[in-house]
Amino acid sequence: MVKFKPLFLSIFFAFLLLPLSLAFAQEEYVVDEDVMLYDTSTQDSEIDPKIYESQIEDAFDELSEVNDLITTTDEDATKDGFAVMIASMGILVLFPILIGLVTYIFTSLALSKIGKELGYKNSWFAWFPILNSIMLMQLGEKSAWWILVPFVGQIMMIVAIMRITERRGYDKLLGLIVLTGIGAYVLLYLLAWSPKTGTTAPTNPVGSTNNIPVQPSLEDQTQQPVETVPTQPQQPTTPTM
Repeated sequence: MVKFKPLFLSIFFAFLLLPLSLAFAQEEYVVDEDVMLYDTSTQDSEIDPKIYESQIEDAFDELSEVNDLITTTDEDATKDGFAVMIASMGILVLFPILIGLVTYIFTSLALSKIGKELGYKNSWFAWFPILNSIMLMQLGEKSAWWILVPFVGQIMMIVAIMRITERRGYDKLLGLIVLTGIGAYVLLYLLAWSPKTGTTAPTNPVGSTNNIPVQPSLEDQTQQPVETVPTQPQQPTTPTM
């Protein structure tokens, strides 16, 4: 009986203190205002939307201005780039056309002038392709059929130009200046408007056959030797009886 007495007392005090602990647990816990982490006084209050309305409008206005500025800058840059591209293409296309037109007019005028000075009947051939090549070959006293032969036709064209140069009073080797490119225009100017000799005999027009000989120039006529016909000796007459 003595052994169970401490156990009995322990159980008795446990049941005695249990209601007291429950009573303390149900008491309201009061938080010290000094140690509060945040203010809860406005949790249940309504936020007025007009407080930040002006700031939001200002922010949207600034964003709109920036967007308009970027859009305007991009449009201006696109227009400027397109204008520069069009101008560059125009220069690249029109400049070669202009140069080609000027050189064509100059070449046609010079060749037509040379043809008239040399007595070529169809000097208007100078204004048309292929016909101007035929005219050039005939002015050089060469067959126009050579232009149909590849490579050889170009060589014969140079030979014809050398012959025209000689007919205009210059050294025929000056005709080789056409191989330098721009020198061809210098040669055409000299042959057309600054010759060293006058006009020569007419040249056969296109359509003449090979049976018709080419009429020689004045230089060739002066250089040809004059053929002398020998005279037969007179026979002595015998007196009649």
